[in-house]
Amino acid sequence: MRHTFRIVTTFVALLLSPAIVAADVPDEASRVQSEIDQLRSEIEAYRGQREHTWERRARSSQLRALVQDVIADASGRSSLQSSGIDSGWKDGDFTLASPSGDFTMDFYLQMQIDWIFNDSKGQENQWGFETRRLRLGFSGHIIDPAFTYNVRMSIGNNGLFDLYFGYMQYAFSEELSLSVGKVGGYFSREEILSSNDELGADYSFVVGQFDPGNPIGVQVEYQGDQLRLVGTVSDGWNQDIATIAGNQRMGLTARAEWKLLGEWGLFDTFTSFPGTEQGLMLGAAFQFDFGSAEPPASTRVDGTAYRLTGDVSYTASGFNAFSAIYWSYQSQEPTFTESAQHLGVVVQAGWFVCPTVQVYGRYNWGTRSDQAGRSFDDISIAMAGASWFPFEDTTIKLTLEGGFSFNSIGGWNIESVGWRNDVAGEDHQFIIRSQLQLQY
Repeated sequence: MRHTFRIVTTFVALLLSPAIVAADVPDEASRVQSEIDQLRSEIEAYRGQREHTWERRARSSQLRALVQDVIADASGRSSLQSSGIDSGWKDGDFTLASPSGDFTMDFYLQMQIDWIFNDSKGQENQWGFETRRLRLGFSGHIIDPAFTYNVRMSIGNNGLFDLYFGYMQYAFSEELSLSVGKVGGYFSREEILSSNDELGADYSFVVGQFDPGNPIGVQVEYQGDQLRLVGTVSDGWNQDIATIAGNQRMGLTARAEWKLLGEWGLFDTFTSFPGTEQGLMLGAAFQFDFGSAEPPASTRVDGTAYRLTGDVSYTASGFNAFSAIYWSYQSQEPTFTESAQHLGVVVQAGWFVCPTVQVYGRYNWGTRSDQAGRSFDDISIAMAGASWFPFEDTTIKLTLEGGFSFNSIGGWNIESVGWRNDVAGEDHQFIIRSQLQLQY
């Protein structure tokens, strides 16, 4: 009996086993597929991680290269600087210098743009813009601060460069110096000053009749505590052509200045800003020319010439005043064959009505005569105006002024911008001039 039951049980199990196996197969397939999918996911994740790591390494490499380039550039700049270049804005000038200070170069720029209106009797009115001055320059010292140079170029309305002045100077001491080259004509105080530092827009009309130019020669200067002496040996008055061709002329100029009050720097300008110390100075000069000169493409000059000037300058807080007298005698002028005399006087004053605005006035008077009996009207010109200094210095200056000539100025040297020769039998001129100045 028991044997029979066992056989039956075994037979039933055999019959049911295919169903059980069939039921377990889908579960096993699903498990295997799940494991395959999981492996694929892990592989994809690994691949992504490797790609991200590669990109990160590439970026790191690029960043390291960039840093190395920056370091190399900075090192190069440091090496360049240490090799001889030191630049920057110092004491109002753009300067290049060697690290040791043995070589320096300061740059200079001046621009003066005018708008002028002129009303002259018997002539049509004129007006318009004009570039009064455009100058570039550089100065500094070489090897020794005592050995300096100063060069300034003037650019005309035709776009051509012209050497305004250029000289070398050696200072033997704080008091004594020697200059060689195209030096400034050290005669009148007005002409000695830079055009940046004149009262109003320009020099006086009178001093234009006594303009020594910038002759080529040798100049010696002594400056003590109260006395300044300057002597010049040159090719002559206004003979600034850089050639010896046709020249047999020589000029001697001597000027003395006596400072009664203040420091010398007070007299480097006609603009005394509020807070300026009190100063008083007397000046006088003598000039003598002899011989003849006929440079190429220029007018012949002959005979002897004598010139004298005397001036007084006063400065105080927000106020300055100046007056000068000029005289000349020439045995022969370029345009006249007889002796002639000139006499001129200028009086001017300026005062600040507020820290940035200066008002001023100027009067010019002059007379001339010659042995040929020619008659010329006396100079009689009055001017008044105002200048605005937005930064309380002369870097930027805006000027508006008016001038009136009471007599004819025909036959005089028309150097001041805005004036023109009167027609015969007419007199009286009126000008309005505005000027924008930039300089550093």
